[in-house]
Amino acid sequence: MNKNWLKYNPEMDELYEKTLAILQKAKASTQKFVEVSPELSQSNYFTRGAHAKSYAYVDAYFSPNQELVDALGISDYFHENQKLNIRFSNANNVIEPGKKNFPAYGMSLKFEQVCYPLVNFPLFPTDDAHSFLELFNDLNEARIAQAKSGWDAVKEIPSLLVSGLKAFYHINPLNIGNLIWKGAQMEQDFLMNYAYHGIGCYRFGDYVAKLHTEKKDFELLENENSDNLQKTTLQQILDTQEIQFDLYIQLGIDEETTPVNVLSKEWDQEKAAWQVLGTITIPQQKVIENNYTLENTSYSPFINPKAMQPVGRIQQTRKEIYQISLETRTKLNEKQGERELKLKKE
Repeated sequence: MNKNWLKYNPEMDELYEKTLAILQKAKASTQKFVEVSPELSQSNYFTRGAHAKSYAYVDAYFSPNQELVDALGISDYFHENQKLNIRFSNANNVIEPGKKNFPAYGMSLKFEQVCYPLVNFPLFPTDDAHSFLELFNDLNEARIAQAKSGWDAVKEIPSLLVSGLKAFYHINPLNIGNLIWKGAQMEQDFLMNYAYHGIGCYRFGDYVAKLHTEKKDFELLENENSDNLQKTTLQQILDTQEIQFDLYIQLGIDEETTPVNVLSKEWDQEKAAWQVLGTITIPQQKVIENNYTLENTSYSPFINPKAMQPVGRIQQTRKEIYQISLETRTKLNEKQGERELKLKKE
C-alpha cells in the first residue's frame, strides 16, 4: 500500500502569542456560560458549551478495514467487533423546547480509546484561530447576557457582528462563496440521512487525515422533516432494523495540496481520495434515555492517545475550551445529583 501520505509535524499546532491571550478569555466565558446553562436551556442539569441538545445515545460496533488500519499502524485503536457509543445532537449551544432548530447536527463517536465528534457540515467558518476565539467568546458573552435580560443580550450584537466579519476576513473570497453556497443547501432532514464530518484534521499514527461518515446503502429515511421528531423516528427505525455507516478517512498528501490549517475549503478528492476505515453498525435497540451520567460523558477528541489527537491551530484552541467545559459541567452536575439524592432520602 502506498504510504506517501502527509506526516504529522508539531509545527502544525503552533499558536501565536496573541491567540494564547484571547484563549484565556474564551475559557473564562465558557465556564460562565456552563454555569448559567440551566437557566438558558430551562433544564435541570448543566449543559455542554456546544451541541447542548441530545436527541439520542445509541450503542454500536465497528468492523475495520484491517489492511488500511495495519498500514497506518493504528491496530491498537480499531479492532473487529469493537464496541462504541454514539451521541446524536443539535449544534445549538442552548436547548429551546418547542422551537425550530437550524438543521446543524452532530454525530459523536466514542470508541474504547478514541473519540470523534462529527458535524453535518464539511467546512469551518474561518481559518484564523484568533478570529475564531474572538467570535466564540462574543457568542458566549451574548448568551451569558441573555441569562440576565433580553436587553443585555441586544447590547452584545455590535461586538458579535465585528468578530463575525473578522472571522470571514481571513478566508479566501472563493472559499467564502463556497461556505455560503453549502450553508444555503442545508435542509431539515432526518439526522441519519446526513454525512457527518470531523472538524479539521486528526493524527492517525504518524499521518494526518480528515474523516467523515456516510450511511451505507443510502436510502432516505423520513421523519416528516421535523426536528422535534428526530428521537421518535430513530426509535421507530431501530425497533425493526439495523443501520450501517461507513467511516472514511482522507489522508493528506502534502501541506500545499492538503493544507492542515485551511478549514474553509475541502481537500481535492482526486488528489487525496477518501478511503473506508471501517463500518459502524447500529443494531436494533431501545434508544438510551438521557441521564446525568450520559450528559457528563465526554466525547472530547482531546482525550485521545497522542498518536490519535486532533491536529491544527484551531483544534488546539478547541482543546482548552473542551477541557474547561467538561470540568465545569461535571463538577456542577455532580453537586446537583448529590442534592437531588439527598432530597429523595429526606
